[in-house]
Amino acid sequence: MGGITNAKEGYRYWQVRVSRQVRREYEATSRPERTLWLLVVVTLLADTALTIYGLRQGLVEGNPALRLAIRHAGLGSLVWAKVGALAIGLLVRSVRPADGTAVALGLLTPWALAVAGNVRLLAGA
Repeated sequence: MGGITNAKEGYRYWQVRVSRQVRREYEATSRPERTLWLLVVVTLLADTALTIYGLRQGLVEGNPALRLAIRHAGLGSLVWAKVGALAIGLLVRSVRPADGTAVALGLLTPWALAVAGNVRLLAGA
């Protein structure tokens, strides 16, 4: 039959397939857009870290939905919300590659503002 005969072969098959797809996407993306996506990830990490630090210092989450999720499910819900937003952004970018810059800016802008707000609040706290 010539198919995949074990889990190791299956893993290797998908590893190679995904690796090729990632390389194609990377090469098809302009340098400015790649820079924006890097900034998206950096601001996501900064916002998450500063938010967690701020909450531990007694600050209150400004987003009511996230505040409720954190109260009931813990700080992991904050991380999952951020990762979920990033995943949706990447999905939209994969469906509409021409809008990749706009999608990256749509994620970057509120997270960058949140980072600036968190820094301001923490500096005054």
